[in-house]
Amino acid sequence: MQEFRYSLIRYIPDVVRMEATNIGIILQDKSRLEFQWSRNAAKCSSIETDVFQAWIRFFEEEIRGEAVLLLQPSKSSPKFFDHLSVLCQQTVRLSPALILQVNAEENFENVLGRLFDQLVSTEPN
Repeated sequence: MQEFRYSLIRYIPDVVRMEATNIGIILQDKSRLEFQWSRNAAKCSSIETDVFQAWIRFFEEEIRGEAVLLLQPSKSSPKFFDHLSVLCQQTVRLSPALILQVNAEENFENVLGRLFDQLVSTEPN
């Protein structure tokens, strides 16, 4: 068995009502961290396109960009999810990190794709 940690990226247009739309997912294993966005999320009437694009750039920089050793925990550490959660406190928030155990034969891309298909909204409202 191998263990993955994942978190949903959730868009909340009205923080008073807290009605969220799942717009992406972050997946981490012992050596890799990646995220996937819903390409149709920006078409939802409740999601502001410019805000959505700004958050995509933010996650690309934080997850795919160069590590900032003094400012962020290791990207292979469970603490990295806590780091991202602290930075996401407004219209985009992360769900608590969850653990998924799968067969050793299942690769990272398959796990990411399966979780994305199961948990992320891909159809516009």
